Amino acid sequence: MGTTYRYLANSVMMTLKQRFDDSAITMPQVVLWIQHAVNAVRAPHIKKQDPSGAFLTIIDNVAVESDHLKQKFITLPRTIYDYEYDRGIEMIYYPNEKCNPFLVPFSRVDFGGLHRLQMDEYEKPTPEYPVFWRHHSHIHLGGLECIDVPYVILGIYDTIDFYNNICDLDTAIDVPEKLLLGIEKQVLDLARFGSIVTGDNTNDGVDLSSLKNRSSKGLEGKIDDISSTLSKARR
Repeated sequence: MGTTYRYLANSVMMTLKQRFDDSAITMPQVVLWIQHAVNAVRAPHIKKQDPSGAFLTIIDNVAVESDHLKQKFITLPRTIYDYEYDRGIEMIYYPNEKCNPFLVPFSRVDFGGLHRLQMDEYEKPTPEYPVFWRHHSHIHLGGLECIDVPYVILGIYDTIDFYNNICDLDTAIDVPEKLLLGIEKQVLDLARFGSIVTGDNTNDGVDLSSLKNRSSKGLEGKIDDISSTLSKARR
């Protein structure tokens, strides 16, 4: 088992306690910062590892819906990384007993490419050669207009959404161990420059209470001197 969210959050809070006045910092805030840092580190790492499936999430039985034009589509069940050409979606398959192989893959196109394919008799999407294109969180499926497809199998590179998908501090952080140091540094930077921890809260280990008392007494003495001088002048 790798490093957990709880372990990293406690490590960050211990560091902050040594460096800052952390009275306003809570565990949920630190976990949220960790989530942002993990996503920032994972995105380029996954892109660099392409076509590795180390971070690929496969979701079975994603329901197929139909819009008012009876065009089939699915709704992304999770947030994905916004790579070029919708590469956050690695694959989509649907089962078709009449085809060989049994699981039929979709080809990725953009809306302009779809229009070109539909105008070509030999390239028009069919149940044997379906296509998909993205519109916000909807993935439209072309070539299935004349058949019934209840679900598809979806392979995506999804982002870390701790509060919706994990909800357990003892869950291992899904990144290689070599990236954890960079994640911790990013979290500490967020704490340092964020609105909660300001420069005035830096804990430099100096006890300023005696200095404040001396300053206060000195100011009171000056006020007494001025009051005494004014009283003498009035006499």
